[in-house]
Amino acid sequence: MEAALDAISVLRANPDQPDALKQLRAAIGSRISVVASKAAKLAGELRKEELVPDLVSAFERFMKEPHKSDKGCRALIEIATALYAMDYAGHEVYLKGIRHVQMEGAYGPPVDNAVPLRVVSALGLAQSRYPDRMEELVRLVADKELGARIGAVRAIASAGDPASPLLLRLKALIGDSEAEVFGECFLGLLMLAPAKSLPFVAAYLGGDEAVSEAAMLALGATRRADAFEVLRQAWEKPLSTELRKTLLLSIATLRLQEALDFLFSIITDGPQQAAADAITALGLYREDSKIRTAVETAVSSRCERPLMEAFRAAWSS
Repeated sequence: MEAALDAISVLRANPDQPDALKQLRAAIGSRISVVASKAAKLAGELRKEELVPDLVSAFERFMKEPHKSDKGCRALIEIATALYAMDYAGHEVYLKGIRHVQMEGAYGPPVDNAVPLRVVSALGLAQSRYPDRMEELVRLVADKELGARIGAVRAIASAGDPASPLLLRLKALIGDSEAEVFGECFLGLLMLAPAKSLPFVAAYLGGDEAVSEAAMLALGATRRADAFEVLRQAWEKPLSTELRKTLLLSIATLRLQEALDFLFSIITDGPQQAAADAITALGLYREDSKIRTAVETAVSSRCERPLMEAFRAAWSS
């Protein structure tokens, strides 16, 4: 096994050697899962499409009694990831992967090691032509594992199906125990149907703190002027100190001139805590000399120690 792993490391360093394809094919065909997983990862990175049949065959092999043949699910995960990286057009591997659960012993209760496999399989199905792909993705949205639910939402958004925005809305309306799932729904909605989704996402501002934060960050990722208006209006609402920090960061993330002007106005005329938070939010631009100078000038004009300390903390290289 050590010799096989060393040989793959040599291939990684010199992938153009004459027998590279032959060696990778042999490693992918290994019954030792750690060898096959490392070879599959390299095949995916190199996009060796000639090895797709070998990867599919290896996947089928490790799917037989995977608790014995592939402890930790490492080979299955890397094989599916490599196929996805190479735009594999088939769906059989992804169908098996998205349904696979592999509970294994750990320190404490058993752990499901197949979550990454279900996620990459969902992404693969989303890009495939499998007619029932959305049904599979919807089932994964109800998975008990957080990582799988997040992956399912991302896959639904990437599928670009006419039903995708409605499914993401439905998931947000039904809710989830974790705010990260809401955040992925908001990001997907704002990507697929920004104009229609802005009021929907804005409605979550000011409610549950973690969900409000997720909505703010999703709006900030859009870089849209209408999203800035939603966030600016939220500034007038009664919010906790932590939410106000997130709100200012989201406004900075928009990277719009009107958003920058709003933050500068807070630094110049706003309450001390809000001004310090705006300085911290603008630290995103620490490599921009023009914005750095403007922030430094605004801080110097107020000559308040907490603002100077906030500037040094956020803008030091």
